[in-house]
Amino acid sequence: MKKLMVLGFLFLVSLVYSAAMAQVPPVYDDFAAGYIDPAKWIVAPICGFTGYDCAREVRGDHLRLAVRGYGTTAADNGVTFEGSNLWFRNPGAIDTIRLRLKVTAFSSANCATNSEAAHPQFLVSGSFFNAGSGNPNDDVFAYLMVERRTDDVSPPPTSLRVGGFMSINGAFFNNVGLGTVEVGEAVQLTLRWDRTNHAFVVRAVKSLTTPSVVEVTMPYSQGDITPPASSFKGLQVGSFVPNCTTGQSFAAMDANIDNVRVSGPSVQ
Repeated sequence: MKKLMVLGFLFLVSLVYSAAMAQVPPVYDDFAAGYIDPAKWIVAPICGFTGYDCAREVRGDHLRLAVRGYGTTAADNGVTFEGSNLWFRNPGAIDTIRLRLKVTAFSSANCATNSEAAHPQFLVSGSFFNAGSGNPNDDVFAYLMVERRTDDVSPPPTSLRVGGFMSINGAFFNNVGLGTVEVGEAVQLTLRWDRTNHAFVVRAVKSLTTPSVVEVTMPYSQGDITPPASSFKGLQVGSFVPNCTTGQSFAAMDANIDNVRVSGPSVQ
């Protein structure tokens, strides 16, 4: 009898383990090839006239994205953006993006005469569906970010905020927080479209900071059966910097990304 109970318990454990493993998306790119694979990724120009230091490269079996951007000195309003990015080759086939991130460095300086905050940011984002009109303005986007703003003074100076949000037609909503991570800390990030429950799920599994696992659901009410008019999904390190006539504002981030996994109804 005890033997049967043990066998039954082991069988149950096996089922639970198999179900958990089935939910892990397959590896899309671990960057072990030593270069950015054009069969998997699309590139675009990075870092324009105010992004003085910029990187998009494979180094040591990981992807490195980095940017150091400056605000213009012609005004004391508005924000200047620069970014280093990489887009998935077949975005419409992807519902889930999971990756390992380590922000190795970040820094910023705000402007005393501009109320906007300086902030470097890592972003996983994509357009997932259209609300129904087919107009690109009705594409619905979901985001998972890691950033630190100069007007966020509560965490220690070595901490970054992790969060998620959504947008449609330039309006942002469903802002949620997943706590903080430390510079140099490895964190597994997941952005998942839960089609069945009409929601997005953002998840962070941290190696140092507690709580170590944080998952938040972002429900939405828009219709979600129409594909996005403009389909894309990608990774980005960006600098958002207030323009400043009274000093040199800047934002900088250097990040390593590896073990990118994706899944969806028809991932190629």
